[in-house]
Amino acid sequence: MLARTSPSTALAWRTAFCDLSKPDTKIRLDLADAKSVLETQTLTVPSTNQTPKVAFFLNTDALKTGNYELRAALLAGDGTTITNAMPASFARID
Repeated sequence: MLARTSPSTALAWRTAFCDLSKPDTKIRLDLADAKSVLETQTLTVPSTNQTPKVAFFLNTDALKTGNYELRAALLAGDGTTITNAMPASFARID
């Protein structure tokens, strides 16, 4: 039986057993405020069977003061969701 020590461990376990070698696997990143999704970026995952990782810069100076959430999803080639990462919440304050 698997012990779930943290949500991030569970996410790593779920994505580790997905077949990521299939073509057109993607990662979708959504930046949202309290009302709606502000921006979406979709990145193609290289053809490998390793758990994908994403690094990016977020220009917080361009955001208005308020609460935000960053969401990530791993998508199959047909666009169906394989798994979702836990959302990351943050606030832009002056």
